[in-house]
Amino acid sequence: AHIPKALTPIADKPILEIIINRLVNQGFRNFSLCVNYKKEMIQEYFLDGSRFNANINYVHESKRLGTAGALSNTNHQSISYPCIVTNCDILTTANFQDILEHHEKESAAITLGTRIINYEIPYGVLEMNNNQVHKINEKPSYDYQINAGVYILSKEVFDLVPKDTHFDMTDLIDLALSRKLKISTYPLSGYWIDIGQLEDLEKARTDYESLGL
Repeated sequence: AHIPKALTPIADKPILEIIINRLVNQGFRNFSLCVNYKKEMIQEYFLDGSRFNANINYVHESKRLGTAGALSNTNHQSISYPCIVTNCDILTTANFQDILEHHEKESAAITLGTRIINYEIPYGVLEMNNNQVHKINEKPSYDYQINAGVYILSKEVFDLVPKDTHFDMTDLIDLALSRKLKISTYPLSGYWIDIGQLEDLEKARTDYESLGL
C-alpha cells in the first residue's frame, strides 16, 4: 500500500520521526505538521506527540497548497517566531539552533539552509567567439549552492502567505525579495540528503546507522 512520504521508513523509523527526534534532542518541542495525502496515517502514528517528548498539532490541507501555502492555516498562537520550516524528505545532521542564531544575528526575514553540490558536465565544453574555438574544457565541474529544504521564517514572512492558495516556498521567497526583505543563507554542515529519488533513499538507509540520529 502507498504511504505518505513522511512515513517512509529509514531503518526502523519513519523519516519524519527521525526529523522530530533530531529537533527534540536540540531543544525544540512544538511542531505543526502540514498534512494532506493520507493524513490519517500520519495522525494515527504521531498523535499528540507526547511519546516523542513533543507537542504536535496538525494543519489540514483541503487541497494541495504547495510547499508554503499551508503555512497560512497555522495557528499563530502556537508558534514562536522565528520558526523552522522543513520538508519531510530531508535527512540531515544540521544543528538547527545554530541556524536560528545565524538568522537572528543577520536580522533576516528568511534564512535558507543551503548545500554545495558539484556537477560535472560529461562532455568537452567549447570556449568560442564568432564560431571560432579558442579552448576546449574536457568534462569541467562546477560548484552550485542549492536550496536544501530547510528554512527559518520570521513572522512578517508568514503573514505574506495567501490564504487557501497553492503557493510554493519559491513563490514566498520571490515575494519576500519583491518586498526588499532580507534573505540570508546558512550552509548546512554535516550530513544532508533528499530522499526524493529512489537511489538517494537507498543511500540514506545505508548511511543511517553511522549518523547517530
